[in-house]
Amino acid sequence: YLIITPIVAFFLLLEGDKIYKDLVAIVPNRFFEMTLMISHKINEQITNYLKSLVIQGLIMATIVSLGLYLIGMEYFILFGIFVGVANSILYVGPIMGAIFPIAFAVLDNNNSTEVAGVIGIIIFAQLIDNIIVQPAIIAKSVSLHPLVMIAGVVAGGELFGLIGMLLAVPVLSILKVSTMILYNSLKSHQII
Repeated sequence: YLIITPIVAFFLLLEGDKIYKDLVAIVPNRFFEMTLMISHKINEQITNYLKSLVIQGLIMATIVSLGLYLIGMEYFILFGIFVGVANSILYVGPIMGAIFPIAFAVLDNNNSTEVAGVIGIIIFAQLIDNIIVQPAIIAKSVSLHPLVMIAGVVAGGELFGLIGMLLAVPVLSILKVSTMILYNSLKSHQII
């Protein structure tokens, strides 16, 4: 997979438009408009979700980096970036992101004040993320109810592990948009 994945990604990037046009060309005329609407909305949902993850990661990285800088911890930017990136994994990411800065604080000089400071900063950053950032950015970008997101992440984790947890929200968003457009299009064409 380490060899095949970059090759496939290269050709998808190189020939992506042609593949898309070829797939759309085989759609019957009756469903052509609906197919274009679905593909446009799916693209829009995925783009909005990825943008919201980047914004969320930047906010988390900034808060954690600033906090670690204020308590005088070394490599504060590196740890901030790691926490911001790990935070994109729903529900498991915050724990994974907290492990390395806390372990570094424990192993660096075993100063209990610094360890408590790191834990406090990460808890503060998670509170800001969960109370302000996620409802304002993530939920609005995919327009899914938080309970649906939680259920999707749990189901994705049970079925496909960590990859399922990562892909749960985009897949749910795509399914929601697709079913709404399919239902509206089929209803407007008096098929149902």
